This record gives sequence, C-alpha cells and structure tokens, in this order.
Amino acid sequence: MNKIFVFNNVFISIHKDLKETEYFIRTTKDFIFSSDYHEYNYPIYYDYGPVNIHNIFQFSDFLHEKIQNPILKNRDLVYYIYNDKAELSNTVLLIGCYMIIKLHYNPSKVIFLLSHLMHLHNNYYVDCIAKHGGYIEHL
Repeated sequence: MNKIFVFNNVFISIHKDLKETEYFIRTTKDFIFSSDYHEYNYPIYYDYGPVNIHNIFQFSDFLHEKIQNPILKNRDLVYYIYNDKAELSNTVLLIGCYMIIKLHYNPSKVIFLLSHLMHLHNNYYVDCIAKHGGYIEHL
C-alpha cells in the first residue's frame, strides 16, 4: 500500500477499488478508514468547490476521535480515498481544516505542513459566479 505522509501518524492512501481496500485491511497492521465527507460537493453551475462548512466540522470530529482513541495510539491511521483528484483536493482541505480547528495550528503552519501534497491534486476550486468557469481559488 502506498501511504502518503500527512502529519504525525496520519496518512492518506489512494486505492483503485473496493477489492484493493479490502486486501489492505486484511494484510496490514495500519488502521485503514474512510468516510464520505470528502465526496460532498454540490455544484451550482460550472463550479467545483470545496465541501461545505458543516462537513468540515463533522470530518474534524471524526478524525479527532480516531487520533484520540487510545487503542489506535501506536498505529498508523490511513485515510483512504479512491483515485480521484477532486476527492484528494477535498481530503487535503479537510485535514488542513482539522489541523486549524482541533489542533489550533495557524494557517501558515498548515500550508507548510501540507505543501508536500500540493503536486498530487487540483490545487484550486472554481467559483460558480461567472457563467463560464468563474474565479479560480487556490489552496
């Protein structure tokens, strides 16, 4: 399994399909988990935007529960997604928000810690204001 380091004992892994995920769960000591928070996107027109604020807070609670779990303390926590750049963009955003909300990191520190992930995904969101594409917002 290819694990991408995020911070501390938290990793991201990109899987091809459910069969591959099941294989990794059976063959590793890592705690492999996921959610659907990174999938929430409600496009209005030609936009591609981040997940909504409610899902950001829910994800933060979800991840914090895993990180604080004493049973998982000595294991790598591997959050998996499927091979989709939009899902990876949202996952990086969610983890960055977790670091700000729960760990009280300032945004500059979060950007520094997550900058090694920027080449792996779309680093932008497209606003829905304009009819043809909108504004590009960079992470």
